[in-house]
This record gives sequence, C-alpha cells and structure tokens, in this order.
Amino acid sequence: MTPEPVQLDDPRLIPYQALRDKDLARETGLFVAEGFEVVNHLVRSQWKLRSILVAESRWPRLAERLAAAESSSAGEGATLPGPVFTAPVSELSKLVGFPIHRGVLALGERGSGPDPALEAPGTSVVLALAGLANHDNVGAAFRNAAGFGARAVLLDGATADPLYRKALRVSMGHVLRVPWARSGAELDVINRLEMTGHRIIGLSPGAPLSLERALRDLGSRIAIVVGAEGPGLSTAVLSRVIPASIPMMGGTDSLNAATAAAIALYAATQVDRSSH
Repeated sequence: MTPEPVQLDDPRLIPYQALRDKDLARETGLFVAEGFEVVNHLVRSQWKLRSILVAESRWPRLAERLAAAESSSAGEGATLPGPVFTAPVSELSKLVGFPIHRGVLALGERGSGPDPALEAPGTSVVLALAGLANHDNVGAAFRNAAGFGARAVLLDGATADPLYRKALRVSMGHVLRVPWARSGAELDVINRLEMTGHRIIGLSPGAPLSLERALRDLGSRIAIVVGAEGPGLSTAVLSRVIPASIPMMGGTDSLNAATAAAIALYAATQVDRSSH
C-alpha cells in the first residue's frame, strides 16, 4: 500500500478540522479515531473506514499494523482502509488545531457498527449508561465492558457521545469493539432490556441491598445500569430496576461511575460463569 502525500487545502481533509467541536463532528456523520491503538481497532472492526491521515514519520509503523490487519482479515472481518494520506506532523497539527502527538488519525462512518443483538438467546451481561455526560467515564465504561465480556452497552440520549475523539481514546478503541446502541430516553433503555429478558440492577449508593445479594438467583441474563455522578439514577429508573449498592468504608459515599461499572460487571460475570 502506497500512501498519498497531501496539502492542507485538500478538500478530503475537511472532516479532520472539526476535531474539537463535538457537535459539528457528530453532524458530519463521521467520527475521528486518534492514535495507533484506536485506529488499529477501527481497521479491524466492522465500522466503515473512510480514510487515514498519518504523519510521514509514523507511516512505517502504521504500515506494519495495516499489514497485520490485512493478513488476519479473513478471521476477524477487518475493513481495510481506503486512501491513506500523509503530511509532515507540523502540518497535521496546523490542520486540526492542536499538537498531534500520536501522529495518526482516521475517519470512520457513524452508524456502521455491529448490532447489539440483545434478542439473541443465551448468556448475556449488558451495561447500560443513563445520563453519563462525562466523556472520560463513557470511554472507561466501554473499556470495562470489553474487559469483562459484556455483550453490549446501551446508552440513553443524555449520555455523552462514545464516538467523540476523547471518549474513543479513553476507551482504548473498545467503543469500536463492543456492540452498542443509543435510545432517546432512559426508560427506553429499561424497556428494551426488559423486553429481551434481562434482569436489571441499578447501581445506587443509598440502596440497602448490596450488589452481591442482588445478583443472587438472577439467572444468566443480567443488565447493570449506571447513572451520572452526583444525581445518579432517576426515581423513574430506580422504580423499574433492582436498586443495589457497592458496600464501602465509612466516609466514602460513592465511587466514580466507570469504577462502579467495572466492579458490577466483574461481579455479574463471575456469578454468570459460576452458574454454567
């Protein structure tokens, strides 16, 4: 594969100029992956790849990654890239408006990822995010979901965009690995989980029932719902789920949302594995 040197005024580079504007980035129907790890996940995923933009000095390293992805594409369903553009790293920084330390960016198409397939029979542990507006927490939650083998992540409309550059980076590209879907309202997420036979636990620091006890005898289809730090889950959601807390030492009233999700996913997957 031979990369194509480009100038900053090339119209094909226009989508790379909106990296700092999360709303504009979403309106284009595209998303930007940043860094070798995230771009590698994009190339190997089911998401459609529009182009890659790489610093000239980083091209040899990226070429090795692309060759490895191509050689394994038959087994992993990789989408190999279209055009690969190169330019000096100083020019790339001018284009996007900040220093490109990682030296590689890629454009993917929104809406092209895998379906969560919640209706599929069998074991299923799902993570749901309600009103989680912090991109770091959303990215970390996806990384946790991948690490503990969650089938999917569901998001309501108030949750931050997982395809925004920062969330993608924090997730280490796992937003592109874990199937996910977004619903308009938080109760729409609850409805979908109920319709697909999931027993739902809502994490709430004030719940008298511990997570360990809540997970007992729930079967093999479990969903964990996490709300925003501070307000937590709404009363409407808590009335539809099994509220549960993670016991902590005195003086600590709650955990970071992504940390709480990690603990709950670990507990849920251990219960599931021990019952089969």
